Amino acid sequence: MRNIKILLFFIISIFLTDYVHCQKNSFKNSKKNTIYVEFFGNSATYYSVHYDRMLTKKKRHTVDISLGFGYTNYSFSGAKPCFAFPISLNWSKGKRNNHLDLGLGLTYNSGVIQYGKMRPGDIWHTLYYQSMEAIWCSFRLGYKYQKPMGGFFFRVGFTPLIKLIEFSSIDYDKDYWFLHFIPLIGLGGGYTF
Repeated sequence: MRNIKILLFFIISIFLTDYVHCQKNSFKNSKKNTIYVEFFGNSATYYSVHYDRMLTKKKRHTVDISLGFGYTNYSFSGAKPCFAFPISLNWSKGKRNNHLDLGLGLTYNSGVIQYGKMRPGDIWHTLYYQSMEAIWCSFRLGYKYQKPMGGFFFRVGFTPLIKLIEFSSIDYDKDYWFLHFIPLIGLGGGYTF
């Protein structure tokens, strides 16, 4: 746990250093708003819609904040819809349109999990579905295509989630690692204006 706190402090320090040393006129002509749809990604839903606002731009570095809403309506009976509310601070570095994309954030997620569990008397490994409500720490390591003057926006990256707080009490075997760490890939596209 101490190592995670040190990592979070280091990443936030990088973001804030870039933000504090920013010159306002360095991004005066850049388009600062982006709306995009992301499949999977840091919401842990099938898809999510995000609004992204550039906070600073300094030479080849940008810092932006992203707010999103994810939703998945599962097709199996008795399952509740999954809602997610991700927020993240992102740092990008690159020339012109191509950027290294790093991010750190939080995601509130309320939805269904599925897992197998052997119970006394079970012959087969059975799947069980339960509702889970939690806050996750989200990370992003990827590539972003974004023109400074606006237009088409594309993002792809590794977006793992680590559970910080669980509000639900679920009866599951503790060896189900994917209930604490979810390795995801996010693929998004949209428009910068």
